Amino acid sequence: MISYYHSLNLRVMMNAWNPDDVMSGSSMLLGSDDIYLLESYLISNGNYQSLAAWKIKADKCLSYASLYGISMATLSTSSTPISPSFGLTQQFSQAWFGTVIYNFQYFQATDIQYSASNNVLYAFENLLTSYGNSWQTADVQNDSNIHFYRSTDIYILQIYGDGVTYGNGSFTLLSNG
Repeated sequence: MISYYHSLNLRVMMNAWNPDDVMSGSSMLLGSDDIYLLESYLISNGNYQSLAAWKIKADKCLSYASLYGISMATLSTSSTPISPSFGLTQQFSQAWFGTVIYNFQYFQATDIQYSASNNVLYAFENLLTSYGNSWQTADVQNDSNIHFYRSTDIYILQIYGDGVTYGNGSFTLLSNG
């Protein structure tokens, strides 16, 4: 199917819970024009997800993105129905900053039914319009299982959460920023 769509000059978006199911092996056909979708990214049906599991999967996807040039799209879901104010919640900030600190290309938040019940998809504002010009760390760091971060030349971008009851994302301006 991938070869067929590529023959029509179409991009492919693939999804599988385990990124290895799509991107490992010698028969991997996705390329730099294609996208892998990370569903249930940090928030699934309004529930926080494990940060330890998130980091393993996100690191794996970053590795595949570097290897094959594939773009990454993250998708977080609230419970149904999603509110137009979801973009102001701690869940949104955790998922948004969790996408940004990996420098993934696309992010969306919607309800668990992917807006199928009402055909409404909200366009939420980015929490920062510019978060720096260069990364100061090659990968995402952590000082505990509930705090992950990555620094740019201007900010420290971070997420917190226990994977069950709370989570959020934020930024801190560096003194030299």
